[in-house]
Amino acid sequence: MESNSRDWSKSEIEQIVLWLEDYQAMQNSERFRRNKKALDKCNYINNSLRF
Repeated sequence: MESNSRDWSKSEIEQIVLWLEDYQAMQNSERFRRNKKALDKCNYINNSLRF
């Protein structure tokens, strides 16, 4: 019976780690842009409500 697990080479693991870091950075920047847009909108509304 063959096991599903296999030994990963060091270079394969390094590639996966790099890919995950890139993916995470991309997600973070996208999230940052969305949050920045929402924050700008809140600031605009707050400034508009000042008397």
